[in-house]
Amino acid sequence: MGVMDRAMKWMLSGDTGLSSEAIAKHMLYGECDGSFPWDPSDIGRCFRLIEAVPEWGGRINEMGKYNKQWQRLADHWEEIRVCMEGEVGIRWEKAKSAPKTYALMKRVLAHD
Repeated sequence: MGVMDRAMKWMLSGDTGLSSEAIAKHMLYGECDGSFPWDPSDIGRCFRLIEAVPEWGGRINEMGKYNKQWQRLADHWEEIRVCMEGEVGIRWEKAKSAPKTYALMKRVLAHD
């Protein structure tokens, strides 16, 4: 299955949000509104998109062109992913709350 097919399958899955849709729009069309993930639920949808279309994972730094929040998240992408995976799992299979991941995201987004 090609990138476009996997992206479409993901889009139709219902497991989407503004920030994950922003990634998809950028990767497919080169533009988006710059929506970024605010919390573990948001970023989890982004991680699951990247699992569906892994070719985009190495390009996540491109999102930094939209705003400082995306730049900060892109700079710490793997750190946040590892934290979430360890704490709750990317699909929330280990727990229902991710306070460590949320705290890390808040620190990353607040950094100046």
